[in-house]
Amino acid sequence: MGNWQNCRVLLDSASQMSLISEECCTNLGLSRNSSSHTIIGIGNQIVGNSDSFVKLEFTSLLHPETYLVNALVIKSLTTNLPNFHMSHYHWNHIQNLQLADPEFHISKPINIILGADIFFELIQGNQIKGAKNTPYAIDTKLGWVLCGKVSSRHEIPHSQNKFVSHHTTSNFNLKNDIQNFWELESLPQENSLSNEEQICEELYKSTVYRDDSGLYTVKLPFKPHHKLGNSKSTAVKCFYSL
Repeated sequence: MGNWQNCRVLLDSASQMSLISEECCTNLGLSRNSSSHTIIGIGNQIVGNSDSFVKLEFTSLLHPETYLVNALVIKSLTTNLPNFHMSHYHWNHIQNLQLADPEFHISKPINIILGADIFFELIQGNQIKGAKNTPYAIDTKLGWVLCGKVSSRHEIPHSQNKFVSHHTTSNFNLKNDIQNFWELESLPQENSLSNEEQICEELYKSTVYRDDSGLYTVKLPFKPHHKLGNSKSTAVKCFYSL
């Protein structure tokens, strides 16, 4: 059982798994479960690794209902979002809404990313469209959230613009996949031959040839001084009975 505290959450339907920052996990006092995951992002590039996951219980600031999700623990999730402090006071379409994050306009760190494993369970479907170059308001079980294009004229001066795109997949068995790949691609190891097998190999190499009819001929190997069994008398009787 961990601690309850306010966290900043990003809803990301493009992420296959939910994620939590290492710092947030520590602050919440969550028990970690061992695992091995490689985080792959835009351009199929490896962007991080996770060696543990936690069972994360969360609720909204507005409603008492709780939700449970498994979240991979990763050192750093993303840059501060939004990328710049925004002036939003003239966005009339959101003025009377109960926002999931009343401080959405302040650029701050993201503590948790809720991915596709829980995203659509939270979305309720209603949306409100504002003026051009203002975000949509989407109704969720956590409160109203904002998404969409925002004009740079809403940027408060002296902020630095960055573009942030999220698309995360988790490779659960990368270690095993790599091991299997090398096993498949490895050249077969040559087995050592016994003395008798070595003699047969040399005899074949030194005596094999192709005759005029196109057939291959090779001498047969015989064991020297090989003792036969007690079958001579039986063989002689069979011979005379012919």
